[in-house]
Amino acid sequence: MSVDCEGNGPVNMLYMHGTADTKVPWNGLSVKDTDGNPQLVTMSIHDSVNFWVDRNRCSTEVNQMEIPPRDSSSLTRVKTFASTNCQTSAEVVLFAIIGGGHNWPGVAGFIPAPIAGGVNMDIHASDVIWSFFSAKQLDR
Repeated sequence: MSVDCEGNGPVNMLYMHGTADTKVPWNGLSVKDTDGNPQLVTMSIHDSVNFWVDRNRCSTEVNQMEIPPRDSSSLTRVKTFASTNCQTSAEVVLFAIIGGGHNWPGVAGFIPAPIAGGVNMDIHASDVIWSFFSAKQLDR
């Protein structure tokens, strides 16, 4: 099934997702319906990011960077993947929290690790999100 978004303009996208997230799995989630047919619940992060890379007409080349660790207690790390050479002015960026669960990076103890997995303290999600979107102009 194909779903088109309204409007034709570029869309800036920032993803931040833990590779060990058990609530919204990195590789997506399918369940079987009552007839035993698989039904997609969530797309994989790879497929989700690629949707926006294609929509914004970006090159398949990606700039990768590892964020220097500030805290090694959670056994997580952050790698960024940024789209390059987009034919639109939009950006598509993924912050992959390697080993991270379903927690908010930079906020320890909000949801206990046994429930939501490891918390990365190398970045603060709110600061990253604000920095990314506050630098963008919204065309109306």
